[in-house]
Amino acid sequence: MSEQVKPTPFNRWQQAGLEQPYGGDYSKSRDTLAGGHWRDKELAELLKQTLPSELMSIGVYTAAKERLRWLSQAVLRKYEGSHELISKVCHIRATLPSGELTDDELANEFFLHETAELRLAGSMRINFLSELLEGDKR
Repeated sequence: MSEQVKPTPFNRWQQAGLEQPYGGDYSKSRDTLAGGHWRDKELAELLKQTLPSELMSIGVYTAAKERLRWLSQAVLRKYEGSHELISKVCHIRATLPSGELTDDELANEFFLHETAELRLAGSMRINFLSELLEGDKR
């Protein structure tokens, strides 16, 4: 019998009724973010492939961190009021690599630790949220 996976929320600060702690405005256009010229899939692929020793790594990791947070908030806005869909997304998120981490926590982890496992998890989460938001357009 398989173990029941506990759903992972989008973030913990919003659940606790707190303000977003990262200082970014994730309600603006994605194009205003660092790396806003990259499509979601392109950025996810760059995150997965860019090694910490590469010169451009800080730019890619920063852009991916911001994009993950932006996508998380955009998906929440899209499904606002649909508790059933949000719950389903939280259950699916929990089954992804590093699924125990919220979107914010994962963004911090791959940015700070830069391991291949965390970069892959970040890449997969960006793609997952992007597909939820608007299919394969970005």
